[in-house]
Amino acid sequence: MKRYLSPSVIAQIGRLDLVARMVVEGTLAGEHKSRFHGFNIEFAEHRQYFPGDELKHIDWKLYAKSDRYYVKQYEENTSLRAYILLDCSHSMAYPEEAGASALTKLMYARYLAAALAYLTLHQGDSVGIVTFSDHVRQTVAPRSHPSHLERILGAVDRNEAAERTDFFRIFQEFSGHIKRRALVIVLSDFFDEYDRIMQGVKFLKFLKHELILLHVLTPQEIDFPFEDYTNFIDMETGSNLWIDPRIIREKYKSAMQQYIHRLSQECRYRHIDYALFRTDQPFEVNLARFLAMRARRRI
Repeated sequence: MKRYLSPSVIAQIGRLDLVARMVVEGTLAGEHKSRFHGFNIEFAEHRQYFPGDELKHIDWKLYAKSDRYYVKQYEENTSLRAYILLDCSHSMAYPEEAGASALTKLMYARYLAAALAYLTLHQGDSVGIVTFSDHVRQTVAPRSHPSHLERILGAVDRNEAAERTDFFRIFQEFSGHIKRRALVIVLSDFFDEYDRIMQGVKFLKFLKHELILLHVLTPQEIDFPFEDYTNFIDMETGSNLWIDPRIIREKYKSAMQQYIHRLSQECRYRHIDYALFRTDQPFEVNLARFLAMRARRRI
C-alpha cells in the first residue's frame, strides 16, 4: 500500500472523480445515474400501463385526471464498473537498467493502476484488474469494498514483464468475461501493429464499453537522445539493429510523433479518451490533469 499510494499521491488525486460518460449498469448504489429504469430511487417519467405491470406502480392521481392508466418509472443510482487492463509485455520493462530516478514503463503503469483503483473505490464504485501480454495472465473481478484494493495491488505487483503483446486477441479474450457494459482503462506502451490495436478497440466499442487509453512511454522512446553507435534490440522479438542513431534521429522522431498523433486522433474520432504519460513526469500530476479534463467535458 505504501509502495504505490503515498500520502502525497492520495492528496493529488483524492478529490477528483473518475466519471464515466456512458450509461452504466450495476447493482450497487454509487454516484452515477443509470437510464436503465427500475422502480426505486428518483422519479423519471410515466409510461402507459401494459397488462402484467404491477398495480402498485400505477399513478392513481394521474388516472383520476386522465381516465387512463400510467405507470411511474424511476431512475436508478448504479455503480460504475471499471476494469484496469495492465500491459505486462516485455517492452514495458524498458529501461531494464533503470536507476532510482528512472522508472520502467511497467513500474510507472503500476503506480497509475494503483491510483486509479484507489480513486474508483474511494468514490464507492467497483474496480477490477486484468494483467496481460499476448494472453490474459490474471483477472481480479470488480468489487467495491475498500479492502478490495489489497487484491488489486497484489495482482499489480506480482506480474513481471515478459512475452509479446497482441491487443486484438486480448480484447476478444477479455470481453468474453464481461457480462455488463463497463469502463475499460488500458495502460500500455501500445507497441503492437496499429491495425491489431484498432481491431481490438472497435470490438470493445461495438460491445458498448467505454474506453480510456493511457499511453506510457519513456523520454528516450519519444526524444531518441542517443549519440553513440548503438545496438538497438527489440525486447519482444529479439531482433536487433546496429546503427548510428544520429543518422535516423529525425526520421525516428517524426515517425513516433505521427504514430502518437494517429492513435490520439483515432481515439478522438471514436469518442475514446486518450492521454500520453511520459515516465519522466510525475504520474500523479498528469493523472490529476487528465481526470480534471474529463470532468470539465461533462459540464
